[in-house]
Amino acid sequence: EIAVKTIEDDKIYKEYFLKIYGEKPTSTHIPKAIAAFERTLETSNTPFDDYMQDKENTMAESAIRGRRIFMSEKAKCFDCHFGPDLTGDEFRNIGLYNGIELIDKGRFLITKDSSDLGKFKVPGLRNVAITAPYMHNGMFKTLDEVINYYDNPNLVISNAINTDDLLAMPLNLSNQEKTDLKHFLESLTDKQFISNKTSRWKDDQFIKKTVDIKKKVPTNIVETFIIKLNSLIFIIYIIFFYPIRHFNFHFI
Repeated sequence: EIAVKTIEDDKIYKEYFLKIYGEKPTSTHIPKAIAAFERTLETSNTPFDDYMQDKENTMAESAIRGRRIFMSEKAKCFDCHFGPDLTGDEFRNIGLYNGIELIDKGRFLITKDSSDLGKFKVPGLRNVAITAPYMHNGMFKTLDEVINYYDNPNLVISNAINTDDLLAMPLNLSNQEKTDLKHFLESLTDKQFISNKTSRWKDDQFIKKTVDIKKKVPTNIVETFIIKLNSLIFIIYIIFFYPIRHFNFHFI
């Protein structure tokens, strides 16, 4: 009910629902809209995919170096972001809960397990360069901000609670390594989005609306929708599509 009211109160989203579904936002249409959005992210026409298929001149040298950093013990990205969509579909606490200004308890609101305090689902990284803002609360607007955060989370949030051990120590990435890592993440962008100069992903107003929705809707409401959808989508994907489309993507 909270999610429905929040989206219904937003003029732009209300217009979208009226145009697409012929009526105002409902608990039936909102999950369908989320599922439709997630399907747009299930893409494989990227420079990275071409590179993995041994096509020549598909990824810049900087992006190739960034891939090595991504998989390295130093950066540790691959510990959480692996598989065809670069997510292990796990829940992790990356230091964005301190019980003061960052009060969203994340997965704990669903499980009531204290070990889940501040944990959120690890997102996939396909098209990540054009799906800002980042984090569950939209607190970072650029990939540069995200990379700088992971390099040393304590510089941004010094009093986080229950942070994953993977982030216990600074990564100490050089400026060049940060740039290379960013270029690798950009190589995960589907070419249809790169060629579409009028893409909504580049619309600042759309980004602002996304941030507003993330801030207004409690995590437990959003997770309830997304977890159910992801479970069904994941099962169908593994059975029918994964063996065909992503056979060699485990080993990036």
